[in-house]
Amino acid sequence: MKILHISDLHFPTLLNPFTLRRKSLVGYANFYLRRRKKHLQHKILVETIRNLNYDALIISGDITNVSHPKEFEIAKEILSPILDERTFMIPGNHDRYTKKSITEDYFEKSFSEYLGVKIEIDVQNPMEAHEARITEPELEKRGSLTESFDFNRASLYLRMKTIASMKFIGWDSNLLLPAMNAQGLLHPLVAQKTLDIMSQSKEGEYMLVCHHPIWNPKDRQESNHHKMRNRDSIIQILKSNPPVAYFHGHLHTNWVKTPDENVPFYVINSASSTRISDSHHKSGFHFFNRDNKNTWNTERYIFNSHNQKFELSNSIIYS
Repeated sequence: MKILHISDLHFPTLLNPFTLRRKSLVGYANFYLRRRKKHLQHKILVETIRNLNYDALIISGDITNVSHPKEFEIAKEILSPILDERTFMIPGNHDRYTKKSITEDYFEKSFSEYLGVKIEIDVQNPMEAHEARITEPELEKRGSLTESFDFNRASLYLRMKTIASMKFIGWDSNLLLPAMNAQGLLHPLVAQKTLDIMSQSKEGEYMLVCHHPIWNPKDRQESNHHKMRNRDSIIQILKSNPPVAYFHGHLHTNWVKTPDENVPFYVINSASSTRISDSHHKSGFHFFNRDNKNTWNTERYIFNSHNQKFELSNSIIYS
């Protein structure tokens, strides 16, 4: 089994700023002024992947910057040479940037054939849950941080796809938030439903794909405004039947964490696969491979600016 993982592609799409409002305008200004020239390797990335051998391609979100419809069109056009039955995608916080992107299902409508089967989760008041999902809390509107976990605002998104006899489970930890906030929250029902599915599955192994990290290295910690707030409790839920690996992005520097008693699965961050590396961002993408001895290992590719190509490099491993 050979899994290729890319994330946080942030394809550069020029938009008319006069058509943007409030949060979208702030987000687009941030992209245009600070990050536009840092994510220019997308064409070389796609061409590189076209020439690689793999069984599954995982894209763990943030293909857009402000969830504008034009961005989804451009993203699909750029990715089209590598989108096929081996592809599995989930959304990132930038793909859920606006209320309309959620209510109009921009991500789902653009990439429906690569998202897997939708798994329904029963809730008492589905309409009430939907309204809460697309409502910003008053405290956050005023710039403060809501400390309590309001799970009514968390997504019940759960998708599943089998590729080469391996089950891939997709989560959506993204919240509708004001500009400059990117925290995540995963509904416990989603994690529990995942375990219920796997308890009835013939395939004993599975892979999890979510945008927010479930673990960070000590030197790469996130603020409460950026991390998945209830990740520790989600790890505890997963311990009864852990995945082989948890693939994510969000923080634009690579790492691989090996399993231990606290987090009994691999954690793989391939963000950002299109960004030029610098002293604070060790960017690239990963292969996650199972060899003929049934052992999992990783390979990391980074962009060489001098040679203008992606090259094999050392993995950044934490154990």
